[in-house]
Amino acid sequence: MAVGLGGLDQTKSDINVTPLIDVLLVLLVLFMIITPLLTKALDSAIPKTSEQTLPPEFSEKQLVLTITQDGRFQLNREEIGLTQLGARLHGVFTQRGSGERVIFINADDEVPYGTIVQAMDICRGAGAEDVGIVTEAIEVSK
Repeated sequence: MAVGLGGLDQTKSDINVTPLIDVLLVLLVLFMIITPLLTKALDSAIPKTSEQTLPPEFSEKQLVLTITQDGRFQLNREEIGLTQLGARLHGVFTQRGSGERVIFINADDEVPYGTIVQAMDICRGAGAEDVGIVTEAIEVSK
């Protein structure tokens, strides 16, 4: 702290930074508390690879939505329009009852991402609990 030795008519030109440091510390604490609350994450489960083929009783229960590069939709190899997809899936899921409501989407590489997301939204709206994406095996060179 500076002590003025001059007379009464002299002005003191020191800057008091203590309030500024107090405000900065309060802001730092607030940001440290709020930042973990704002982080959001997407839970994803990566499937494990298996060399075994599925038994026929399981493969008949699977629903596979295939999207071709020319924009056609096939539900288990049955040609279907995008407008009828939601009603058809809703009927299949209600027919199955309380079983697993899983659908797999197999899209060509050239299909736009927006089309795949739109199909996923329709599947979720029709009652699918899990939407899986069929991928190709990646060849690893040794």
